Amino acid sequence: MSYEKKPNKDISSIDLTEEDLYTTKKTNEDKVKKVIYKDDEDKQKSESRWEEFKLKPKLIEGVYRVGFEKPSPIQCIAVPAIVSGKDVRAQSESGTGKTGAFCVGTLERIDTSLSTTQCLVLVSTREIAKQISGLYETVGELLGVNSKLLIGGRKLEQDKSDLVNNNYHVVVGTPGRVYEMINKGYLKIENLKMMVLDEADELFKADFQLQIRAIYELAVESKVGSDGLQTLFFSATYSQEDLNVVSNISPDPIIVDMRSDEHTLQGVKQYLVCFERNFGPRNDEEARVKEVCFKVSTLMAIIAEQKINQMLVFIRRKKDANIVADILKRKGYNCDCITADLEQEERETVIEEFRKGTTRILVASDILKRGVDFQGLSMVICLDVPPYDSRDIYFHRVGRTGRYGRRGTAIHIVNSSDLSNLLRIAGEYKSTIDYLPDDFKFSD
Repeated sequence: MSYEKKPNKDISSIDLTEEDLYTTKKTNEDKVKKVIYKDDEDKQKSESRWEEFKLKPKLIEGVYRVGFEKPSPIQCIAVPAIVSGKDVRAQSESGTGKTGAFCVGTLERIDTSLSTTQCLVLVSTREIAKQISGLYETVGELLGVNSKLLIGGRKLEQDKSDLVNNNYHVVVGTPGRVYEMINKGYLKIENLKMMVLDEADELFKADFQLQIRAIYELAVESKVGSDGLQTLFFSATYSQEDLNVVSNISPDPIIVDMRSDEHTLQGVKQYLVCFERNFGPRNDEEARVKEVCFKVSTLMAIIAEQKINQMLVFIRRKKDANIVADILKRKGYNCDCITADLEQEERETVIEEFRKGTTRILVASDILKRGVDFQGLSMVICLDVPPYDSRDIYFHRVGRTGRYGRRGTAIHIVNSSDLSNLLRIAGEYKSTIDYLPDDFKFSD
């Protein structure tokens, strides 16, 4: 990626106070196995109306209820593929409607005359699971579809009781809790028709892969009847290792590839603020805290006098996230923080307050880098750069804004020592990052 250095925003006058150093398929009758749209024109041509899919009327009503006015390009292709009963491997950028695609497609296949679990959706985080479960509840309500959320951090006995005393057509959850409920006999999956792996690349990592394989094998072994288990893979990114895992589970899926050849973060204008200051060794905790505080001061200088509705601020370490949030709060900003250290109920409260607009600035560790969707979020701030080997973190952070065709802004505040890594990662995604101009003005 070509990159021409431009005059940087002057932040040399920013001073740190002692207070700031706070340390605390009907796809041609199965003949079409791969569908690729390479440019916006093709995607635009693919747009349709929900009625054209000949879905259940109550499902269409539910789709409109959640604000899906018309199907997105990936939904136009993936929904019919899912309804066909074939395995699907889908890939599309963040914010393009992948969740809606598998939600609508699987709900169309649910038989509400059967009081059995027919669809299992597996995700990597509790927050994503809660969001997807909520979507199934809202869209499927008029159909009479019952759904259950299974995640860690909630009372185990309550989940056991719910599964024993109720029938759920759809179960959404994280691998650990789902496997436990299946293994102990509380979640019955002998009539399971569909298994969805959302953010599949995350689920294929070492932390989850054994559980995913175990759940899949149990589902196949337990299944009654002649129909096979339909497996649906959805992700924004797949490594070659991920594709190998998919092939082992599903040798011949319908492939829905909606990536653009030129832009994978379309709609997001990215800016850079780069400073040169040596705070000391990176492995020295006091030096790290000083650098974090300087970045927060830089952030406050940027957003002063700006009219910004809400923003999401990313920084990897949980301790650093707490420092950032604490400084912003003490400076008078309406701010909250979410990290993996919070109990599940606390996380849900923080997310809901931000979703409602009660919280204006949300500081997050990378627990929110994927999946969780905030409608209308138009500003993301990144206070550090992920390692190159974890470059998908960059993609998913920036992809929290500019979703569903909206415009968004991402600002990277980095030390000069991290600049080359940021540009290398951005180049992988064919992204352009400009220096933040002195007269920068943000508009929603």
